[in-house]
Amino acid sequence: MSKPKKACGAVGQIVGQLVKITGCYVVGSVGSDKKVNLLKHKFGFNDAFNYKKKLDLEAALKRCFPQGINMYFDNVGGTTLDAVLPNMRLGERITFEKEIAEYLKEEKVIYMEDVAEGLDAAPEALVGLFTGRNIGKQLVAVAQE
Repeated sequence: MSKPKKACGAVGQIVGQLVKITGCYVVGSVGSDKKVNLLKHKFGFNDAFNYKKKLDLEAALKRCFPQGINMYFDNVGGTTLDAVLPNMRLGERITFEKEIAEYLKEEKVIYMEDVAEGLDAAPEALVGLFTGRNIGKQLVAVAQE
């Protein structure tokens, strides 16, 4: 099981950018000022805040979304979700990363990985990235658990 990530993790970066492309106002919650800067200046988020500095997350969200939050992608839960709930607009949507995992499990969404076995296969796997041979995410399995 992976540790939860905020907006600057791999999933948060992509979700934020995709939602921004559709014209949404996007705010990210991250754990450092460096990551705030990345979200705003590299990934194009409208705003971001360091949740470690904001003692009152609910108030911080209220300032970012005075009319209420239309959509929230939750890949953390806990205190972040607790702060989001009172700020949600009535009838709007919260998507949970767990939902996506269920879609994958139920094969409603199909995801492929290209797994090369062993470190000896790593150079060929890397070449495959540049020649378009891989399908989906290219991984190299170095050990079996």
